[in-house]
Amino acid sequence: MEDSLFKCLTCQYFVTTIDHIPIFEKRIEHFQNIRKAATNIAEKNFYEHLIKLNLAYLNQMYNLKLGTIKNESK
Repeated sequence: MEDSLFKCLTCQYFVTTIDHIPIFEKRIEHFQNIRKAATNIAEKNFYEHLIKLNLAYLNQMYNLKLGTIKNESK
């Protein structure tokens, strides 16, 4: 499942809305828990990058919500 999430988030056609902020927050928390429980470095690294990717999207959504960046879809 996580591999397909990574592929979707890195697709040039991926879009989301600020309504999905709670979903991204839950995903990040979930991935952090999995990373903490990981037993090998490859798995830890995979989840670390997945967390960073989700945080990047979450940061952009927070900025859109706060009005600090312009919504380019308009």
